[in-house]
Amino acid sequence: MALNWKLVGAEHVTQACELISQGKLGTALRGRGLFVQYKDKNLPAKDVARAAYLLACGKPPNSYLDFASGQSTLDMFSRLGFHVARRS
Repeated sequence: MALNWKLVGAEHVTQACELISQGKLGTALRGRGLFVQYKDKNLPAKDVARAAYLLACGKPPNSYLDFASGQSTLDMFSRLGFHVARRS
């Protein structure tokens, strides 16, 4: 099933970033290479995308969601005004 990233708004990404940076999702940060820059923090892009998508769909942000992050995920962050950086 393809995910519809157009459902995600900036408010969902912001809320996901807040939850992750406050440690409220109960999962370890799994950064592998791409990070969303938010309030002087680098948050794992895949974790932020997962939580934001779930919030946009009205589901708990710590629910299971398996997806392959890729260009569509990066495009979503860019469209919403968030900067994604690659760890060197």
